[in-house]
Amino acid sequence: MRTLLLAGLVAAILAGAAPVMAQNPVFDRGVQAYKAGDYLAAVAAFDEVYRTNPQPVVLRNRGLSYFKAKDYRRAIVDFEALSKQTQLADDLVMYGNALDNGGRYPEAIAVYQRAAALPPGELSAWTEMGKAHFRAGQFSLAADAHAKAAIAKPADPTVQLSLGDALYKAGRYPEALTAYRAATRLQPSNSAGWRMIGNTQLKLNDRAGALESFDRALAIEPGNYDNNIAKGVQLYNSKDYAGAAIYYRRATQAQPKMATAHAYLGDALRLNKDLAGARQAYEAALALDAKQTLALKGLIPILIQTGDPAAARRRIDQLQPLDAEAAARYRAMLL
Repeated sequence: MRTLLLAGLVAAILAGAAPVMAQNPVFDRGVQAYKAGDYLAAVAAFDEVYRTNPQPVVLRNRGLSYFKAKDYRRAIVDFEALSKQTQLADDLVMYGNALDNGGRYPEAIAVYQRAAALPPGELSAWTEMGKAHFRAGQFSLAADAHAKAAIAKPADPTVQLSLGDALYKAGRYPEALTAYRAATRLQPSNSAGWRMIGNTQLKLNDRAGALESFDRALAIEPGNYDNNIAKGVQLYNSKDYAGAAIYYRRATQAQPKMATAHAYLGDALRLNKDLAGARQAYEAALALDAKQTLALKGLIPILIQTGDPAAARRRIDQLQPLDAEAAARYRAMLL
C-alpha cells in the first residue's frame, strides 16, 4: 500500500509541479531522473533548484526522492519542513511514512493522526496509521485505525484485508473472519482473503470450513507459496502427512529459496516414513539457512537411525549454539 500510495502522490505532484516549474530545465531533469528510478540524481537536481527557488513543490519532490533512495533521515527533515509550510493531508502522510520507515513509530502515528483530520486524508492516513501500529505490535490499535479506513472506503477489499490481518493478530478471530469475508465478497478472486479465512477458521476450530477455504485460495492461485503452505499445514495437523508433503513440495517449487518450506517438507516426509526424501529436504533447507533449527532437529535422528554417526555429530555441533538442550539429547543418543 505504501508503494502504491507514493506512486499516486508522485504522479499528482509531478503533474501539479508543471505550471509552477515550467521553463526550469533542472527541475525537469529531476523529474525525469525520478521517473527513471535514479533517485540520487533526482535529489541532486531538486536540491540545486531548491537553493534558488525554495518552494514547497521542490521540497516535496526532494523529500520523495530521498524516501525512494531509502535515506529516511533526510526525507524526514524535508517532510517535517514541508509540514510547516503546507496544510495538506498527503504531505503529512508522506512525513508519517518517512518516520515509519525510519523506525520512529510513535511519531509516525501522531503525524498520521494529524493527517486524518485534514480531508481528503482520511483513507490514506488511517491506513498508514494502522500499518504503523501493526509494525509496532499494537494490533488492536492497528485494527481500530483500519476500521476507520474501512468507514472512509467501505468498498475497498484491500482495506478490509488489512483490517482482518490486524484483528487476527490481536486474537479477535470472529471479527477477523467478518473482515476477511467482506474482502472476498468485494473481490471473490482475492486468494489471500480466502487463505486467511481458512487460517481464521482453524483458530475457531472449523476444520472443514478451513479446508474448503484453502481449496478456494488454491483454485485461484495454485502456484502461490502461502496458499500451498497453508494447505500443507492444515493437512499436516490432520496427520495427513502424504497430502501435506504434496503441498509443501509445491511451496518449495514456488519459492525454492525458502528454507522453511524445505524443512516442512522434510517433516512431512519423515512422518510418512520416507527417510531418504526427508533427509534430502532437510539438507536443502540447511543449504539455504544453516541455522534452520527445525531441519536440524529432523535430520539428526535420521542420520543416527540410518547409521551415519559422523554426519550426525557434525549436525549436532551445528545445533549446539542454537539449542544446547536438544544437542545434548542427540549426543546421548550416539553413546
